[in-house]
Amino acid sequence: MFERLMQAMIAEARAQVDLDAERCINRIKLWSGLAFRFGKTPDSYLEGLHLRRTILWIRSLRPA
Repeated sequence: MFERLMQAMIAEARAQVDLDAERCINRIKLWSGLAFRFGKTPDSYLEGLHLRRTILWIRSLRPA
């Protein structure tokens, strides 16, 4: 009984982590600075990705 409950809780936690990761990736995709990378070097594309990740992280620190 206890093992089934623990397995269900673990499965639910994994599903939530997957959902959170998918939401984060979708937020990054929506940013037009990364959506159009024509004429950009790999370094500037990577820097844009770091910038967007930092912005999302800072916004997550603010209380809702």
